[in-house]
Amino acid sequence: MIKNKKAQIGTFNIFYIMTIFFVFILFSAGVIYFTGKLNEVFKSVGEIHDAQPKKNVTFPCLDNQNEICGGTFSPNLTEAANIVWGNVYNSTTALRMVTLVYMLSLAACFIITSFLERKYPFLFFAYILIFLLGLILSPVVSNSYEKILNSNIYEGELLNFGAANFIMLNLPLFILVIGALSSIGLFLNLIRGGNENEL
Repeated sequence: MIKNKKAQIGTFNIFYIMTIFFVFILFSAGVIYFTGKLNEVFKSVGEIHDAQPKKNVTFPCLDNQNEICGGTFSPNLTEAANIVWGNVYNSTTALRMVTLVYMLSLAACFIITSFLERKYPFLFFAYILIFLLGLILSPVVSNSYEKILNSNIYEGELLNFGAANFIMLNLPLFILVIGALSSIGLFLNLIRGGNENEL
């Protein structure tokens, strides 16, 4: 049974942030790319189908069985593709904004939580060391992302993630700001008076 447990963010979440940023933006770009490809394929299939000559179909008229009615009956697959896959593609492009909001929200949660949690003084210094290690490794993640960005993956779809790309290409600075603010929050909790027995 868990009693008096506060929601706390783990010490290694600076690495979690870097990993989630990297993976989530690639996943979002992949979803947009593949739905765009499906949209293109279904539209081209619809255009080919709609360009074919239509067969004239004859049948007895409903109101008079002695007469013959007829006409060309064929579904408009181009319109159907636009309604279905066009709307799906347009919806998935919102992932560009969702990715940016998620990245900023995760960073904000990390900083806010550091102002609310308490650690032993020893753990504070361990946190500082882990933060410095994350700061040292963040250029590696940023450079890897830049290589992927320049490789024209997803036929350049990744280039449409403007603000998210800016964060990833400047990840060391972003991690420095997150780590510095969270360190200030943890330090303030160390020197804050009252409730010293609670962690």
